[in-house]
Amino acid sequence: ETSSWNWATAETFIGSLTEKKPTFRVGHEVVLKLAISGEIPAEMIAPHFSKKLPEYEISAKVPSLTWLRNPNQISEFRNLFLATLAHIRGAFGMKCRVNLFPAIPAPIAIEFGRCLLTKVEPNLGIFDFNRDRQEYYLAMEM
Repeated sequence: ETSSWNWATAETFIGSLTEKKPTFRVGHEVVLKLAISGEIPAEMIAPHFSKKLPEYEISAKVPSLTWLRNPNQISEFRNLFLATLAHIRGAFGMKCRVNLFPAIPAPIAIEFGRCLLTKVEPNLGIFDFNRDRQEYYLAMEM
């Protein structure tokens, strides 16, 4: 329901996110897909890299533009995102690079930014989706 700005309170939304970890480890570079508002097909990621990279994913069980309905979902995202970054640091080292491909609502993007501690997080390459060209491009590096 998008007819109001009120949070839904009658339902429980926790447990609406899933996480996937890579099945292999190579080098010091990974992909992290945040597929909450929509799916991110592999063919949109592959052209950016000369080899297949280990891929992490945090996604809604059913990605949708209307996924975010309750503030508890923002907390759930934060906890899973921080745990995923900790796993990446542990598996690939502090100097690894995370190539982030987001399809997320604005409140999740804000929470993403709030979570980052630039002195302890891996290097980030943040890709943005160009709707006109129907492709991702490297928008920012941190």
